[in-house]
Amino acid sequence: MRAYESVVAQIESAVFGGQLVPGDRLPSERDLMAQFGVSRGTVREALRVLESGGLIRSRPGDPGGATVQPNSSARLAKALTTFVKLGQIGVGELIEFRMVVEGSAVRLAAELHDDASLASVEEAFAEMERAAEVSYDAFSAADVAFHLAVASCSGNSLFSACSEFARDTVLELTTENLRESGDPSERIQETLRRHGAYLQAIRDRDGRTAEALARQDLVDYYGPHLAPEERARIELLLLPVS
Repeated sequence: MRAYESVVAQIESAVFGGQLVPGDRLPSERDLMAQFGVSRGTVREALRVLESGGLIRSRPGDPGGATVQPNSSARLAKALTTFVKLGQIGVGELIEFRMVVEGSAVRLAAELHDDASLASVEEAFAEMERAAEVSYDAFSAADVAFHLAVASCSGNSLFSACSEFARDTVLELTTENLRESGDPSERIQETLRRHGAYLQAIRDRDGRTAEALARQDLVDYYGPHLAPEERARIELLLLPVS
């Protein structure tokens, strides 16, 4: 293990072990040099690696040490986007993943929600309706918030994280194609109709229908932008609506 890798491993261990928590500052470069018995270049390389991984954030000119960052799906989204751009993961595969994860989250949300979590989903949908009168960008942001509310309503925090980073990655890779396809106002109204349908299924505690509608929504939304063989694959994951 090279010197900077040892420093990285020890700082990661402190974060993962709870000795350092989000918001805490690392010691200064000089103090880290003394603590680990390494050169300034080694400390800076270790900090660069930790920052590129999203674990810490340093600000140029800040006399204090780097700050430990909270957990974020952005780190996973960045890694996934890199894999896709390198040709190691296809957009179709990401959509398959979303269909499984988000479909399951919607089903659990329908079956297990309480009044408070349902209210958060209903408020997120109401915000979508309000944003539809503002702009397409505002509506897109409200749409993302709605999906996150549904994932949170499932009661499984891993579903929330996976849903968020997979959606962020797919959106980054397809936003321009989606923006240029068809009439945005029509797309907004169709999205509201579809989301309203599986919100109703959640209200009715009809988990199977909610899951089927969520999966169909992804196929209809992204399918036209996939190669025929990719679309055929994702259609294998569709469920009959009860």
